[in-house]
Amino acid sequence: MTRIGKAGVNLLRVKSTDTAATQAAGWQTSFDSTVVITVAKGTAGIVMSSPAGDGTTIDGRQDGGITINITDNSSGIEFDGTGVKDVTFRYIKVWGPGIITQSGDVRQLNLTPSSPASNFVMQHCEVGGGGDSGMYLVQCNKATDRIL
Repeated sequence: MTRIGKAGVNLLRVKSTDTAATQAAGWQTSFDSTVVITVAKGTAGIVMSSPAGDGTTIDGRQDGGITINITDNSSGIEFDGTGVKDVTFRYIKVWGPGIITQSGDVRQLNLTPSSPASNFVMQHCEVGGGGDSGMYLVQCNKATDRIL
């Protein structure tokens, strides 16, 4: 599980066109590849709550640039606790678990904070591959560009 822990963080998939990355010591061309997060049963790939997750952008920078593979009783991305503010997701693919016998909820995007989230933007994201639902979206004020 990746818990977003500081407000105002931008998590961007690195590409070979990023000179700051390619000129850094230790750069390898293999770093310019899809970021894959595999989620264990009973957990979530990325969990966000306020205030730590406020102002965060997570951007795969190309179709499926960040791919989150989920399994039984898990979520790809979860809003947990107090609703986050000013969050953007781009080019994220959440997939799985396929055909299984479920032992718990399987939600690709479990965006169900206990208090309202606001200014949430989702662009060029994809969900599929089974589960209860592609997205649970509740208590998200001013949610825009929800393209799935």
